[in-house]
Amino acid sequence: MLYSIENVDLGTPFAGDRIDSGQDYNGDGFNDIFMGERLLNRVRIFSGLDGTEIMTINGPKDSAFGSGRMIDDIDGDGQADLIIGGVATDAGGVDSGRASLYSGADGSVIRQFTATDDNFFFGVDAVPFGDLNGDGALDFLVAAIGWEDDNLFGAAFVIAGEPVETPGDIDGDGSVGVRDLLILLGSWGLCDDCNDCPADLDDDCTVGVPDLLILLGNWG
Repeated sequence: MLYSIENVDLGTPFAGDRIDSGQDYNGDGFNDIFMGERLLNRVRIFSGLDGTEIMTINGPKDSAFGSGRMIDDIDGDGQADLIIGGVATDAGGVDSGRASLYSGADGSVIRQFTATDDNFFFGVDAVPFGDLNGDGALDFLVAAIGWEDDNLFGAAFVIAGEPVETPGDIDGDGSVGVRDLLILLGSWGLCDDCNDCPADLDDDCTVGVPDLLILLGNWG
């Protein structure tokens, strides 16, 4: 055994995975470990190298927060992010549930999906699902399990991700390259219309060296 991680309370209510790996959050070249502690309404990320704690994300009290996964970078900061469900969150109704996307850089909320029906328990599990609609953004599958007329039901929802705009992608093809550079150089100087000047990347109504540096910094 290389090491052990102690004092982790994964909890027992509902289903859904609460352990995951496959992303490097501290940049040491080793995949780290996701632990969802639903009785404590929190998720902790531990170093895959030595088991030390890297990050803690706390959910609302009594929300059974903790089912989820590590996901690829969705906000464009170069850092892997997370999707986490809180099945008993009351944000949209009693035990309606919610799934949230969190920054892997600082634990801040990127986006939230909130159910509005009582006892829906949306977010019992939440996983990345690839790019189903071809827009370049990661999509998600979020499950719900609840009660309706004293009958237990289950459901799964596919939720579209939001494409990240890359500074310098002037032609909107999802990458920064020669065509963007040519557009920028062809627009060099004062913008004719400050509200319609795609090559003005720093919004100063002029296309110049600062814009060129932004473009080159996002090349590829």
